[in-house]
Amino acid sequence: MRSNNKNIWTALLLSAFVSMSVGTSQAQVPGVYRFQAGPAVGTSQTAGQPNLNAAGAASQACGIVTAATTIAQVPPGFPGFPGEEEPTPAEPEDPKPANPVQKVCEDGKIIIQVGNGQHFGHRIMDLVEVTILIVADDSVKFDFTSLEKGVIGFEGQDFDLAKPYPLGALAPGQSPVTIKSAPYKEGKTIYRIDLTVQSSVPKKAIPFQLDLRYATDTAPDGKTPNWKRLTTPDFVVTTSNTADNGDELLEGDLEAKPAPRPWAMWPALVGGIFLALMWPAIAIVRRINREKPIRKSPPNEVAWRVYLRVQKQVAETGWQERHYKLMASAIRQYFGVDPATINEVGERLKDHPNLDMILSALNKTEAVLFQQRVLTDHENNELCEQFEDLIARPILL
Repeated sequence: MRSNNKNIWTALLLSAFVSMSVGTSQAQVPGVYRFQAGPAVGTSQTAGQPNLNAAGAASQACGIVTAATTIAQVPPGFPGFPGEEEPTPAEPEDPKPANPVQKVCEDGKIIIQVGNGQHFGHRIMDLVEVTILIVADDSVKFDFTSLEKGVIGFEGQDFDLAKPYPLGALAPGQSPVTIKSAPYKEGKTIYRIDLTVQSSVPKKAIPFQLDLRYATDTAPDGKTPNWKRLTTPDFVVTTSNTADNGDELLEGDLEAKPAPRPWAMWPALVGGIFLALMWPAIAIVRRINREKPIRKSPPNEVAWRVYLRVQKQVAETGWQERHYKLMASAIRQYFGVDPATINEVGERLKDHPNLDMILSALNKTEAVLFQQRVLTDHENNELCEQFEDLIARPILL
């Protein structure tokens, strides 16, 4: 029995020694902790033994562990985490318009005011009237040469002087620049500059500035003014949207459109071409006729053309008075006795071998024309035979 108790106590001592050795070795290894849910109810925690659960481990770290959030603002160009985008800088606000605006230069020697009757609600290319008042000491000299030449800003700006008619919208004879001066107070002069400007810049707020040259003293030579640059304060002119509510101008329909053609275009075009070509054509025809004259038909051919036309008409309508006139005229022209009476014909052709046949044919035609007699078919056939015998038929007919 004693030996059994002794063995039990020996086992208990060995187990206690092993437990103490394991606890001491874990406490000496840095960073090695055994996380526990916490001490059991009714038990106490040994002093010096850490109770490290999840919250306990976090409390011993550098600061308090929280969810990662974006750092408020990093300097421009300073790199952040890979793939992290820099915050977009806020767009600058449009300048606040004021009417009028004022500026003081040269310790009060120059006072500038810029304004007009309406600085808002304008649209692109509207005519905007701007008035500039300058009160300066008499010792200050101004050079308005650049303004009279149409230069508003020495380095350019969004406004241009309006163009007079017919190049622009100004009334005929109206100038976009008017400069006046008058004594203001003792030792001071006031200048008034009235401008008519316009802008094609699609912005909500368009600042207007005027650049001039002024001098308060002279160069070392004592004669040449020591010119300086004078810039008026920003006078903001606001605009209203045209056609849409966007910030960009509408491009519109860029397709090619057919040009309208008035109804008189084609007649005028044809008439112009005809007149332009008529005189060269006449000159060419005249030259050709001089070099190659037009063929003149012989007398027998002329007479037979008349005779054949008469025969064709007689076959359709029968003999009429006009047919006898044509036959008589053809015979007289062929023999060169037109105009002439029967007696005159006999006198002129007294030596012709066929005089009797010529007089017989002419008597038949005059019997119809002057005596109103109707010829018989035999007489008409005889007239045709006499014509064919007197005048030889040409080969071409």
